[in-house]
Amino acid sequence: MTAITPTKETYSLLAIDLGTVYTRVFLFDMVEGQYSFIASGSAPNTMKKPYCDINEGLHRAFTQLEEKTGRGIIDSQAKLLYPSTHEGMGVDRLVLTYSAGPEIRMILVGLLSEVSLESLRIVANSVYGTVVDSIGVGDGRSVDEQIDTVLRLSPQIIVFAGGMEQGASRSVLKMAELVSLILKVLPEEKRPEVLYCGNSQLAQRIKEGLEHWTPVATAKNIRPSLDDETFMDSQALLSQMVLYQKSKKIQGLEDLSQICSTEPESTAMGFHRIIRYLGTESKIQRAVLGVDLGASHATMAIADRSQSIVDVFDLGLGTSMSNIIRKAGLDAVYEWISADIPPSVVLDYIWQKKLQPGQIPASTIALEIEQAVARVALRLMIQHLQQRWPQEKANFDPILVSGAVFGNVPHPSDSLMMVLDGIQPMGITTITLDTNGITGPLGTAAKIHPAIPVQALESGAFLNLGTVICPISSERNGKPVLRIRYETEDGQTDDIQVRKGTIIQIPISQGKTARIMVSGIGRTIVDPVVGKGLAAFKTVGGVCGLVIDARGRNIALPTAVEERRELLHLWRTTLKG
Repeated sequence: MTAITPTKETYSLLAIDLGTVYTRVFLFDMVEGQYSFIASGSAPNTMKKPYCDINEGLHRAFTQLEEKTGRGIIDSQAKLLYPSTHEGMGVDRLVLTYSAGPEIRMILVGLLSEVSLESLRIVANSVYGTVVDSIGVGDGRSVDEQIDTVLRLSPQIIVFAGGMEQGASRSVLKMAELVSLILKVLPEEKRPEVLYCGNSQLAQRIKEGLEHWTPVATAKNIRPSLDDETFMDSQALLSQMVLYQKSKKIQGLEDLSQICSTEPESTAMGFHRIIRYLGTESKIQRAVLGVDLGASHATMAIADRSQSIVDVFDLGLGTSMSNIIRKAGLDAVYEWISADIPPSVVLDYIWQKKLQPGQIPASTIALEIEQAVARVALRLMIQHLQQRWPQEKANFDPILVSGAVFGNVPHPSDSLMMVLDGIQPMGITTITLDTNGITGPLGTAAKIHPAIPVQALESGAFLNLGTVICPISSERNGKPVLRIRYETEDGQTDDIQVRKGTIIQIPISQGKTARIMVSGIGRTIVDPVVGKGLAAFKTVGGVCGLVIDARGRNIALPTAVEERRELLHLWRTTLKG
């Protein structure tokens, strides 16, 4: 990457991320002609009692950042020094991302459940909100029942779509009449905003008909034809609408939004932008996968050179941890626990996290439970992914993970094992950890200056956990499945035979290069792209070296409790070296 010559177009940047539990601030500035991540500060989010204002948490995070950098960020009145002074204090640009705040309730209105309503769910799943109901042409309820339902659920946003470009309009206008009737009977203070993203030929007519009752935003048609879908415009507008609704409930958020250098957006949207960039720039036939496990939500984004998707799940490891148990069951969590922990202790910890999402695991038992829940959350997300992303394209490189559960670990191998057990990647890939949680803010910073995220990523802001080889094999456990020969840059060589059902770590030092040659044995595919034949590539050692995961896909755990616990312990010990 060519360094940027400092000019009036280069500047320092402060990114603020409002999370459910923590308020975090990140400073980026020029170092030797290149944007770099300088430092971060964090403090508990103070949007709830006793402060009920985000500014107290912001002040504490700013103060911590000042202590780390020696740079003045706020003045004597605790106001942000913005823009920067001639003495180099303060910052020149400000961006804001958020995941905090009350859940926003949405109702979807479309035509057919398999067409427009399905596309609307994809749009709604990209933001921090909950779909509380959907209304379509085939809805069996009467108009009175539909109105009663809306009155009871009290949504804040209606997302309305339907009709293809140049298509029929009668059904769409009929649904618009229903939306208008709903708005009329609702009290003014309870009327939801409307986002229309259907047939563009009807957009102005529908907007004029509804905006007498409520604000209406229009986006590009999400289903311009039966086989085409386009979501970016509607997702961006819906994200802005969600932010507006949250700002009415979070003291201090609206004032902070007004001084930002670009429109604030959800952390998930910023995260998606970085994954989309990495996918577009990829020089190999693979997609990039990104996962962010937060306290209240989890985000999964995938992108290659032709398409990208993003989904937000209520599968956080704090206030939403109980949702993971509700969707997957306690047994799904319990089978990933290697210690002898009673199920009642597991349930008690999960409910404690719901009440106190900011608590950090303070014992090996708590750590074991939290990491087991993270594995199940990842499995649920991957199962959902299989419905939206072609299976033949589900070999990812790299895989980027973010979230406190990956960062707050005794050993980096714990983070890698959670990815291998939860995502269960296939083929040859690199696992990268965002240790600082900067991916989302970096994505929003890209709207100001595209060089900021590109150069910050190159400056070593992320941690390379290691390259992994995950063959696909129908051989029985214990049978040889791979032959591997490696040669490190300092001349160390070795030949290894890998058996099905094992995990092997090859100690390639962090930052050192090695040449790897791997081939499948019997009914084994090294990689969906490479196939069974010889794969030769260069790799850079991560903190966990090079890892071969030959446990098969999907991983089959023993049903016998003691045998399963011993095997889990063996796998995890192996990666710790």
